[in-house]
Amino acid sequence: MFTLTRDTNGSYSVYVDGTLDTGPSQDGIQYQDVYGNPSVLGPLPTTNAYYTTNIYPSAGVSNPPPNGYVRWVFPGMFKSGSTAFGGFKRGSVSAGVPCQIDDIAVWNRALSPAEITAVLSGFAPPPPPPPFPMIQYFKADFAEIASGDQVTLRWSVIGARTNAGGIVISGIGDVTALGPVASTNITLSDSASHTFTMTAHNGINPDETASVVVRAFAGVSSEWHLIQRFDASFTNTTQGIGGNGWLSVTGSYLYALDRWNVITLYTGGASNKALAPATGYTPNPTGVPTPFLSTGAISWGALNALTLEPSQSRTLFFRFSLKDPGPVNGLNSDIDCSIGLTDFNPIGPLKSVGAPGSTGNIGPFIALVRSSGGLYNGGAFDLKALDYGGSSVTNTYSYIASANSNGLQTNVNYCVWMDVQNNNTQAHDNGNGTSNTINEPIYSVWLQKQGEAKRALLFSGFHGNRDYVGFNPGIDEPAPYLDKMFVNIGDEDVTAAEPGAYFATNMVVIDDLYLSKSGFSPIIPKLFDIRSCVRDSSGATLVWDSLASLYQTNTYTVQRKLELSEPAWTTVASVASGGDTTSYADTSGGSSAAFYRITWP
Repeated sequence: MFTLTRDTNGSYSVYVDGTLDTGPSQDGIQYQDVYGNPSVLGPLPTTNAYYTTNIYPSAGVSNPPPNGYVRWVFPGMFKSGSTAFGGFKRGSVSAGVPCQIDDIAVWNRALSPAEITAVLSGFAPPPPPPPFPMIQYFKADFAEIASGDQVTLRWSVIGARTNAGGIVISGIGDVTALGPVASTNITLSDSASHTFTMTAHNGINPDETASVVVRAFAGVSSEWHLIQRFDASFTNTTQGIGGNGWLSVTGSYLYALDRWNVITLYTGGASNKALAPATGYTPNPTGVPTPFLSTGAISWGALNALTLEPSQSRTLFFRFSLKDPGPVNGLNSDIDCSIGLTDFNPIGPLKSVGAPGSTGNIGPFIALVRSSGGLYNGGAFDLKALDYGGSSVTNTYSYIASANSNGLQTNVNYCVWMDVQNNNTQAHDNGNGTSNTINEPIYSVWLQKQGEAKRALLFSGFHGNRDYVGFNPGIDEPAPYLDKMFVNIGDEDVTAAEPGAYFATNMVVIDDLYLSKSGFSPIIPKLFDIRSCVRDSSGATLVWDSLASLYQTNTYTVQRKLELSEPAWTTVASVASGGDTTSYADTSGGSSAAFYRITWP
């Protein structure tokens, strides 16, 4: 009977007929395990085990003592006559093993010497002790939700007992019956942070606990789900946004600062966190680009329970603002920023080269572009999109060409509504280079600049550019679900003077990500609601929900009537946004009653 054990520290032991074989293992070397005991080989972080028997008569290979009954061939696994158990033989096999093999068994732990002797005697070893309870993960789909909305909590637990009391979540109760890998939905109707603590228990070993924090955020329209505001769940970052459902892909980054990061904006006397791309690239003092790639950046947030399934229609809402930092050592940075929805798992920044048609194979999106043709002498900011028909671009949209030849303004807040109908129902490969369908999600985009009375339709009925036919099955298998929101900075080379190359930090900020609950919604998810109006001897103080500022200060107009019968409202103040809430104190007095309203823009 040949027995091999490996423990969690990578220490191996070999037993022949229940007797420990200590070697020497190979070439006269006496190996030791991690505990200092003689062993046939040293510790190894692998489960592959190679050995040779005493003799291969047909091969003329003999391994007499002092090698013992088993001769281990680490690291000489290419030697003639070697045979593999539990692994792969990387070399030619010169002969078979002159024996018959039966009764092969594998245990998920290392047996003790007494247990190995029991197996030799024909008895099975006793069952292993119960494992320590372990919470592999306990997470919330979103770190912040709209007040009155629900959030999904998900977990994976091993080692907890399966009857009552095995898995308990504070504030929710016993969820053991849902299973060790499961989820539950919780509705939060207040405006506060909630900590949920999971306890895994088996009654024998110590419990294990894990916690998640979810904040309920007031003032959101009942038509919308909140995806992310960044304020409550993130601190400022420098190495990319990660956690709370977000991931910054790091595999292809060359420099530490090339990331989408959470930054704090201080505008109008209030602070607000938003998402913006930073770069580690700076042209050298002579104005000639330093010879390396201006690396792009991509990050995405999982939609989880809000994933767009086939045939579903939703509106993605977000805000953005642009700024022009001016020349950096004589060069003006271009930009090529894409924002949209996808099922793709990107492994690095997408190559866009100043034109959204080059991004390819991602899904419905818009691009915020400034391209100077590789001259880096500045220029207008454009909003671009494409209509993808089957395998080629059939139509494109340009804000400069269609709406305003001056392009998008800087230091202005823009609201975007992207209406998406997920028409893709069968995004699966047939195995012969074709697909069951080339239907694409159809999307339309609306834009409203702060100060404008209403939003404007930029384009409608465009098809996303996901490639459901010519994809690479080795790295990509298209799915019919839009399960991520992504932000991308094109991976263009400054030294090759590629249009769209980006080397100035934080030229664009993105904030306030929402997804409509059903169908398309034309409203701003969180515009403002008056939270309170308190009157005292000095006057009246109003507090209302508001939109935080980006590169331009949001302003609200406070109007008043002393009698509702008055023909017109009187403007009493123009107030800069204070962030999530804004307040104004009217101390004019002189009347027993007053009526107020807030207007924006």
